[in-house]
Amino acid sequence: MFIENKLIKTILPFIGITLIICGYLKLSIFYGHFDIEIYNYLEFTEILTLFMPNIIRNIGIIAIAFFIVYLLIGNKDIERNTMLHNAIVESNTFWKRLKLLFKLNPLLAWLSLFVIIISIIYSIWFPEKLESYILSSIVIPAMFFFNILDFEFRRKYKLLNDKKPNSSRSNLAFVIFLFLIYTVNSTYKEIKQVRKTNKKIEFTYQGKSIKTSKQDFYLGQTKNYLFIKNFDKKKVSVYKMSLITEFETYD
Repeated sequence: MFIENKLIKTILPFIGITLIICGYLKLSIFYGHFDIEIYNYLEFTEILTLFMPNIIRNIGIIAIAFFIVYLLIGNKDIERNTMLHNAIVESNTFWKRLKLLFKLNPLLAWLSLFVIIISIIYSIWFPEKLESYILSSIVIPAMFFFNILDFEFRRKYKLLNDKKPNSSRSNLAFVIFLFLIYTVNSTYKEIKQVRKTNKKIEFTYQGKSIKTSKQDFYLGQTKNYLFIKNFDKKKVSVYKMSLITEFETYD
């Protein structure tokens, strides 16, 4: 997996746009789940600052993954993979291409198949656990599905242009795809954690003492607003940060 220097200069703006989209997507999904239209409470710069921990974590995970791949793949593996890449693109039948793709990425392919089978089992016998299982495992089949689409695109490109597409674009598209999938995946996990952790806070708002409880849950905050939801009443309370005093967190 490599990225040409010339292409980096072209693609970097798209990476920046992707990070902004991921940041907004995360905030929109999270707060939207609790019936909050977060764009009414955000400054544009907050999209990145609130998403920054995820950006650092995502970049770290991808860098480590690339480094591990670099250490594990030798010259013989590169030659073998190149031959398989060419064979997949040249193959005329979809099922043969899929078979070759299994051969190219056997671990990812079998793990994806395993996740799908377990998901079917959960949907039949343990439907209450299906959502959490899918959220924790969706990245694996999503990566394999992306590989299928990627090679279908490469084949179509070669048929139309009589040449191979630039593999760097595919690699960068894969990175962007991982950012999007991981963003959605991690966001739904955070939604699940809200009621489990129930972060305890207390503050004074316009002379009135406000604190979280078994009914009132802290959702989060932006630069100018703080959000608490009462799940029993299905009501969200929004507090202006400028009017909050004596803010405390406690165990």
